[in-house]
Amino acid sequence: ARLIPEINRKNYQDIQKCLSGSTAADVTGGMKQKYLELLDAAKTGIICQIVDLKHFKNALEGKPAGTVINLQQ
Repeated sequence: ARLIPEINRKNYQDIQKCLSGSTAADVTGGMKQKYLELLDAAKTGIICQIVDLKHFKNALEGKPAGTVINLQQ
């Protein structure tokens, strides 16, 4: 996997095509399900961010920390 800095109106459909559900016993549905949930929020104007736990502090401080989902741009 590689970091995608931003998901926006121009690329969100292409990103969705590349994601798959979990192949393990994962009740969360894997990254695809997480993405779809965040996409629903982003469609209402909420700017979302996918962050690895080790970068969580950076996200709280407003520093780059993962993938931003912003469909307003």
